[in-house]
Amino acid sequence: MSNHQSLLMIFKVLFSFDGRMSRSRYWTIAIPFWILFWLIFAGVESVFGSDLTWVPTFLFLLAGIFMSGKCLHDRDRSARWFLLVLIPVVGPIWVFIEIGFLKGTKGENRYGDDPLTANYDYLTVK
Repeated sequence: MSNHQSLLMIFKVLFSFDGRMSRSRYWTIAIPFWILFWLIFAGVESVFGSDLTWVPTFLFLLAGIFMSGKCLHDRDRSARWFLLVLIPVVGPIWVFIEIGFLKGTKGENRYGDDPLTANYDYLTVK
């Protein structure tokens, strides 16, 4: 895989609602992702002051919304369900549980193949 393809794949994971994302993949991406966010945020704030911290905040928030949308797709829910975070207290808790702890639908759903079984056996004929 070339660097260009790798970069395109990372961009597709972080800035696209296409497809599904399993809980395990979400957590393996989300934890380092948010650690990186705090490091970049602190670096930008120390170098440029708090006036420019909106730039990494916006980009990381946007990527987090896209990843959450893919996790909702894994549960066979529209990414619009993420708007429930706007409901005080209950909304963010519900979305956090839905995305991070509840199992996705088995098999194919309207958003794509099951990420836990997709592309593991190249000899499988559909």
